[in-house]
Order: sequence, then structure tokens, then C-alpha cells
Amino acid sequence: RKRSVQEQGSRESKRHAPSSSAERTDVHAVRGESIALEKSYFRLTSLPNPADIRPPRVLAEALEVVRYRWHEDGDYTYAREQLRSIRQDLTVQHIQNELTAEVYETHARIAIESDDLEEFNICQAQLQPLHAAGVRVQHAAEFCAYRILYNAVVPPRVHAGVAVLVQLQQLNARALRHPSIAQALDAHLAIASSDFAAFFRLRRSMHHLGAHFLDRLVPEMRRLGLRATCQAFEPTLPLARLAELIGFPSAREAEHYLRRYHGADDSHLVRRTTVADEAGGDQCDELQLVTRPFRLHSRQHA
Repeated sequence: RKRSVQEQGSRESKRHAPSSSAERTDVHAVRGESIALEKSYFRLTSLPNPADIRPPRVLAEALEVVRYRWHEDGDYTYAREQLRSIRQDLTVQHIQNELTAEVYETHARIAIESDDLEEFNICQAQLQPLHAAGVRVQHAAEFCAYRILYNAVVPPRVHAGVAVLVQLQQLNARALRHPSIAQALDAHLAIASSDFAAFFRLRRSMHHLGAHFLDRLVPEMRRLGLRATCQAFEPTLPLARLAELIGFPSAREAEHYLRRYHGADDSHLVRRTTVADEAGGDQCDELQLVTRPFRLHSRQHA
């Protein structure tokens, strides 16, 4: 981040210098002439003007500008517009190479971080054939895992199993053993089977940006976990144990959640003395939840 944007852009420009073997072009493709690093996105209603289109070398520098700005200020509106503009310039020039894949990967990751899964889905659809053709194939497993997670969390989830099955049929045994893909499949199974304990355990250790997908289901899985756990424990449940099961780092945060979203008050939270180990030595005073009031329902907005 200390290096200037110009230095970063120069490095990328050299790496993405045009190569006849690296990109697909034809005689009808526009050849860009613009040197603008930033350009607003607009839908084309006529043939593109070469003076308004940037060649690959400039597009590589423009990509670095977007990355720099994203890490500095996190302005998704700006990043989305600039990346869509870069994608358009690549498209009208019929460029399908490593730079193309890198642009779509960058946009997909930023979209995930910004919870824009519609834009992510557009990007990953373009990445699939590029990765399949061996372009930046080292990132194929990461994005395959994202597709599994996308299908697991985006409605209608009733069809998620079919979508994931179609993906699995396209993978070989080695790919299925890749840590990112195997973990995404575990998360899909936890969601499909309403296994809230596995869901929150996986959420803490997801590879790459996988946790962002699971974040969408956190409220739903917490309601499910609270209801199921309170049905299993009678008459009270240690708050620290509940916090662990429904994805809170501490009993204090679980208490705040219960008070704010489920109407818990001092009558539902009691202090009990418990034995800290099986040998019966140390004892501790811990906060516990009276489970009966939370067995049958939990508030939908929590």
C-alpha cells in the first residue's frame, strides 16, 4: 500500500502486455486507444468508438487503481462502476486472457465483501469457462467453493441440492478433496440439514471469503439453534455453552442478543453455582438461561 498507484500499475502493465497467444481477438474487434485510468460505465447503444476504449495495458493500470481505492476507502459504488467499465472495454475488444480473468476475480471478491451476490453471480459465470480453459486455473477451486456456497444460501434454497449436484458432476476426485471445496460442501450439508452447531463451527474457519456467504443465514440459524438447544436442556442452560453453539464469542454477547431480540430479562437469566471439573474440586458461579420460555418460538427479526 506504500507504493504509489503508478508503480503498481506499471508492474501490472508489464505482466499484462498484449500477446497473440494469450488473448482471443478477431478482425472485427475494436482496438482501444484511450489512456484514461478512470471511466464511467454506460451501456453501449451504438458501435464503440476506439477513442473511448482502453487497450489492455491501460486496463491493467486501471484495475490497480480500483484495487488501491477499494483498500483505501471501501467505496463499493465507485469500485463497481469502474470494474464494469473495465469489463466492457475488455468485451468490445474480444479479449479473453489472464487480465480478463483477473478483472472478473477481483470484481467477484469485492462483490462478495459488499454482499452483492447478484454481481458476484454475473462474474463467476464468466470465470467458469476461463478457469476451465486453464486461465488462472490456480483460483478455480476457490471460485468453485463460492458457487457451492452461493447455491446453498441464495433463495430458493429448496433447489440448492440439485445445483450443487450439477457442479459436483463436473469435478474430478482430486478437486473434490480440495480443502476449499470440501469445506463448502460441509457448509452446504450443515445448512440443508439445519445443523446449526456445525454451521457456526465452520463459519469460524471458512477459507478465503466463504464466511461472507454464511453471514446471510446467521439470524436464521441462531433462531433455530436457540429453539433446539432450549428444547434439549432443562431447566437451565449455561450461557457460555449457548454462546458457543449459536456462534457468539462470549457469554456477554449472547446475553445481549437474548435481551435485545428475544425479550429476555433478569427472570430468564439466573446465576447458578456449578462444579468446574468432574473431580468435584473447583466451583464457579455462572450465568444460566432458563430454557422453558424459549422452547416453542423465537422472534423472526432476530
